[in-house]
Amino acid sequence: MELRHLRYFIAVAEHLNFSRATEALQTAQPSLSQQILSLERELKIALFERTNRHVTLTAEGNLLLPEARAIIQRVDALSSLRETASVPRGPLRIASITASTIGILPHVLVSFRESFPSVDVSVETWAAEDDVRALIDRRVDVAFARRPLDDVRLDSVIVAEEQICVALPSGHPLLAHKVVPIRLLGGLDFVGMPDEYTGDFNRTIADVFRRHGTVPRSTLRTGNIETLLGLVASGMGAAVVSAVLQAMLVQGVELRPLEPAVTLKNLCLAWRRDRAALPAIRAFRDHVVAAALTFSTRADRKGR
Repeated sequence: MELRHLRYFIAVAEHLNFSRATEALQTAQPSLSQQILSLERELKIALFERTNRHVTLTAEGNLLLPEARAIIQRVDALSSLRETASVPRGPLRIASITASTIGILPHVLVSFRESFPSVDVSVETWAAEDDVRALIDRRVDVAFARRPLDDVRLDSVIVAEEQICVALPSGHPLLAHKVVPIRLLGGLDFVGMPDEYTGDFNRTIADVFRRHGTVPRSTLRTGNIETLLGLVASGMGAAVVSAVLQAMLVQGVELRPLEPAVTLKNLCLAWRRDRAALPAIRAFRDHVVAAALTFSTRADRKGR
């Protein structure tokens, strides 16, 4: 029996679906199925009951699952102990969302690489829901996301303060205001992004609107921030966004802060609790926190 057999078994047991387990492990389904069969033959027991529509654990599989998890946890702990004693080095896989890709990373990546040249950094930008899933599945080492993160396996720290603004097409009457009263947004058409792309952002803004009795006339959803800004520029609606987006404004779009002011403090860097002591993860976390970034429409505060 090899450790990979137990890792494969745990993945299938947690997902109860071979296809999703294959995606989490980034392997081929025939290979996964073969490893499970090999483990069952070696143990001389059936671990799963399989039908065309369902996969369930057998009684023996339920007994093995906590033991397998304990073994993997102990092995990972030994690996963590070995790495803890060393300087930051090796791969650091970062999952990012749009706000962190255009706002935080330009302020921290170059200086981090200069400070830790032995760390090999890679970055992927995903929807908030996807990068948290990748972190849970160990496909990345750290992930930028928006709180709350409802998973006991994860820990996180707030890494930026963001002023919330309204994005308006050039020539819009509300641009006559240096700050736009939230009550004046009622009845406007809006452009937004689906909840799975924004973490807690949409819910936070909806709560702000509700407190001020503001009801949008309609909301057009898009899964791409460039498309959102293009739709605003074309006059399809306004958009409530973080001031971090001023770094990528397209022609024909202008930002105005809201009145009363709305500040968001839920953009975070997350990591798995069982890997918190790894030098590369610890170094990157501390480096980002030390940057103490704030994003607003006022030039004296942007990206400070």
